[in-house]
Amino acid sequence: MYSVVVITFNEADQIGNCLKSVQKISDDLIVVDSGSTDNTVQVATSCGARVIQTEWKGYGPTKNFGCDQAKYDWIICLDADESFDEQLQSEIQKLSPKEDELYLVQFHNFYCGQRLRFTEWKPMHKIRIFNKMVCRWNDKEVHEALEPIDHLTQVKLKGKCLHYSYVDEKEHKEKTEKYAILSAKRWIQEDVNPGLLKRIFGPSLRFVKSYILNLGFLEGKIGFRIASINAYSVRRKIQLFDEYKKEDNGK
Repeated sequence: MYSVVVITFNEADQIGNCLKSVQKISDDLIVVDSGSTDNTVQVATSCGARVIQTEWKGYGPTKNFGCDQAKYDWIICLDADESFDEQLQSEIQKLSPKEDELYLVQFHNFYCGQRLRFTEWKPMHKIRIFNKMVCRWNDKEVHEALEPIDHLTQVKLKGKCLHYSYVDEKEHKEKTEKYAILSAKRWIQEDVNPGLLKRIFGPSLRFVKSYILNLGFLEGKIGFRIASINAYSVRRKIQLFDEYKKEDNGK
């Protein structure tokens, strides 16, 4: 009844746990790989997945490409660093999905091996099960979302999705740079210009939101580290936007 879709690039260390956590739920595991140079493909194949190689199209379009290859209409869409616990697996096996519903799972995020209780990555619910005939991912290269969903009922499932986001600070900074590049390019494409207030106060407000409002200080040094990198991400997006804008004007 369910097809599982995972997009990958160099996820050999994570993809095995991800796929093993859904083997009891689905007989159609699809990994859309965009040119991994590690053992991602071999690990995924050994877990029974169909691996489909394609060029990177952006997050939304690449996920849609995977959904188009799926055997079933009901999709479980996961990232390679996510896995379902046994309670969630059992909950999904008993589920009789309805086309007018979306299904959310509770995320428990891990950072550098530490489970987070606070910051923006405190336990939260995210959509992970949907019908591909009812909604699809939008075309945004970053921060993609399912559309349309306003007319659908969102149902929370019991159990946990374990999200092992970053193994170390280096990986966090590398992904922050990647997302900053994509976001700055999207601003250019959508003719969005960060205003003076965002330029002056944006990084500081992002730090305060993460460290104070979301109680990141209760995570100790890790909470401070996350808040600092989040603040840097805002500053870096603006820097890159200005660089790209200057390049465009110079053409």
